[in-house]
This record gives sequence, C-alpha cells and structure tokens, in this order.
Amino acid sequence: MKNILKIVFLLLLSGCTTWINVSHTNNDKTKINEIYGKNISDVINVPTYSTQMKSGDKFLIQIQPGLPFSIDLLSFSSLSGEDLYGIPNEIDKAYHFSKLINRLIFVNNNFNDNGSLLIDYYINKINSLPLGTVPHEILDNFPPLSTTSATYNDEFRLTLVNPLPSINDKNSISIDNRFTYLDSVQLGNKHIQVILPSHQFSASINILKIERPWFNLQYALKTSNSVDISSTQLFEGKPAYVEEIILANNIKVENYAQSKSIITISKNGKKIKEISSSPTEKIESKYSIIIGYVYRLL
Repeated sequence: MKNILKIVFLLLLSGCTTWINVSHTNNDKTKINEIYGKNISDVINVPTYSTQMKSGDKFLIQIQPGLPFSIDLLSFSSLSGEDLYGIPNEIDKAYHFSKLINRLIFVNNNFNDNGSLLIDYYINKINSLPLGTVPHEILDNFPPLSTTSATYNDEFRLTLVNPLPSINDKNSISIDNRFTYLDSVQLGNKHIQVILPSHQFSASINILKIERPWFNLQYALKTSNSVDISSTQLFEGKPAYVEEIILANNIKVENYAQSKSIITISKNGKKIKEISSSPTEKIESKYSIIIGYVYRLL
C-alpha cells in the first residue's frame, strides 16, 4: 500500500512541474562545405591533393553541392562492341562521355584544364619509350583503335564504366551521420548544459570505376626523356586524369550551426522536456549527382 501511495505521489509531483521555454542561438560554427568535405573524405578514403604527391598517387577533388547526372547516360557501357556500333544513340552517349572524362588537368597551386587529352599524353609517352621496352600487346592497339560518331563526325576512344551501377545497387555505400553539439543555456543565474543538433549528412554513394581498354597505366607511368602533349599548348604542373567518379543518390545535408532553438526546461533546470530546432542551411536532392572525382597523377 505504501509503495502505491509513493507512485501516486510521484505522478502528481511530475504533473506539477513548471516548464519554461528558453530561446537559444546555437554557438556551433560548422560550415556546410566542411560537412560535405569530411563525410565524403571519410567514405572515399582518398586524400586531397598535396604538393608532396608523385606520379601514380591518387587524390580526391570534391564538387559542392554537385552536378546532376543520370546513370542512363552510361547505358552504352552495358553493350558489347557489335551491339554498341549498331545503335547510333548509344555511340553518341559514349562519345560525349569519352570527350568529357578523358581531359587532363594540371595540378600546381591550383587545377588547370587547357583542353589537353589523356590519349595525346599516352601516345607521346609510348613514342618516347626506348625501342623494345613496350610489349607487342600494347603496340598491337597502338595507336588505340578509335570509334566514330556519325552524328558529330568525330573519332573518340571508347571509355566505359565497369561495373555499371543500378539505382538500387547493393554495392552502394549508405551514409546516415547525425552529429550533436554540447552547448550552455542560461536559465536565470544557472548555466545548463544541453545537447543540440549540429549537422546531418545522409546519402547513398556509388564509386564509378573508369575502364579504358586502350590505356595501360604501367606504361603511362614509365619514365622517359620527356613527354610533350602539344608544342602549341602551354601548361604548368603535374598532369592527372580521372580514374573514378563519385556519385551520390538521395543526398541530404542539414546544418544547424547558429540556428535558433526553443528548449523546454523545468523551472529548476533539472529536466529538459524537448528541443525544437530548424536547420540554417539545407541541401537535398532525390536525384543522382556527381559529388567528386578521384584523379591519378601521371
């Protein structure tokens, strides 16, 4: 009987608690580009560029907030040679992809694109190597066999994505990271510690690996006397090419830094009933977007 009375008393006491709404501005100073950068880097596990990097090293370039991209544009990658050559629309898709993905960038204190192509670098590198050092299987495809787009009346080197991802790919990387921030709220003469939302990052990530049947990395990295892409093109820095595309689906980024929160606190400051906050910055896309590229130095 005494235990029952104690329970009733506690229930009555809790029902008499006086709650106060306190308006508070979050002191967190996290920036949305920092949220993007950290979450993507943690998943891809490839460093950003450093001047200490050498030929063969890989680095990540991120794109914020991202470039819209449809997997349907890569449908040509699932076709065999004969099937592809019989479908002009698929050849055109392959043409556009090849022209875009086979451009070189030059890395110094910044990233420069002067229109130079990986194929030109590769041809010059093979030509610069001593006779007898390049095996026949490389020379048999040299110069690399090209494909022609009738629509654009132009040749290109077929470049594929392998394996080709699907919308609900089992190999995709799911991310759902939610971070909090410890802050102090003043209630009268008291300072109360509260846990507030800091930021959220969620997405489904696919790493699209580029396949170039005409390209051999081992021989592209071999040392030679010199390699000039074109005597008419001036460039500075180390050349690099795209090896992987980082694709995100259903991406959502919410940043609560400097957000205003309404915190319901008991009058004595010993209980917190609820915290209501709205993000100050938000990025959300239900579509596929390119959020970065993995490059390799030559």
